[in-house]
Amino acid sequence: MTTSIHIQTDEQAHLRTTARAFLARLAPALDVRIWDEAGKYPEHLFREIARLGWYDVVAGDEDVD
Repeated sequence: MTTSIHIQTDEQAHLRTTARAFLARLAPALDVRIWDEAGKYPEHLFREIARLGWYDVVAGDEDVD
């Protein structure tokens, strides 16, 4: 078993805190499950994601060139 140490920057911590607050406020787990099953999400959710500038966020451990 290997142990991975992840060091988080202040910016990453702020993004994580903001994302958790966003999800708690606008996309609770039960609603997301219903939206997933229906195959569509409410328009206000996309507007808020755009307002936060998250359409440009890259997630993952891969290097981005």
